[in-house]
Amino acid sequence: MPAFDTNPDVSALAPAPGLEEWHLDLHAQGAARDDAVARLHALLLRAARFEVFRRRGSLPQLSAVELDELAQDAADDAAVSVLRRLDDFRGESSFRTWAYKFALLEAAVKVRRRAWR
Repeated sequence: MPAFDTNPDVSALAPAPGLEEWHLDLHAQGAARDDAVARLHALLLRAARFEVFRRRGSLPQLSAVELDELAQDAADDAAVSVLRRLDDFRGESSFRTWAYKFALLEAAVKVRRRAWR
């Protein structure tokens, strides 16, 4: 059973110092892109789990497994959105901050929709 992290530490997902441009590999091909997509998904999943856990009070009927599935769905959808909008990233914040927001919003929407059922 997954544990929900109430204090996400995205620094564990951070690239090594001096490699803040890891997201540029999302434009690459092959193994470099695959690694960057995996890193992106891990970041988004952590953000989605955090947001689902934060909003779990509106879904008391769901088990931890169901909450994690909701977070997984949110992370998957957020990853698709981030990858579609890569060219929109302007660098006004860190890429991690920019991408993290996609997962937070996606998770919030999924929780609200599930609560309204």
